[in-house]
Amino acid sequence: MVLISVIVISAVTLTVASSLTLRAITEAKSSLDYQRGMATSAIAKACMEEGLISLRDNPLYLGESMDISNGSCTIAVTPVPEGNQLVAVAILNTNPVFVKRMVVTTRQDGNSISVVTWEESN
Repeated sequence: MVLISVIVISAVTLTVASSLTLRAITEAKSSLDYQRGMATSAIAKACMEEGLISLRDNPLYLGESMDISNGSCTIAVTPVPEGNQLVAVAILNTNPVFVKRMVVTTRQDGNSISVVTWEESN
């Protein structure tokens, strides 16, 4: 009888410990994914800011590719009726790879640029 009680208690303890360990691993992965997502957003925003500055300084600017921190970004500029549309695609060089896309429509008046729309997606 005592042996059965020990086995049952051991099984319950092992089940609870396994469950807690799996939960901790899942939460750690979620936290890491969140941090990587935020880093990818930061790369995309830096790239977009660089593109906006370049477009302000040179109305003929068409875009470029650049390395930022531990990722890279490509920005492309396309004329649209409202002004220009800038598309930035940022990639965080991790496994798995994280990608962030930003689309900004601008209106330019001399050396001043106004953002008309700003959209972000993964």
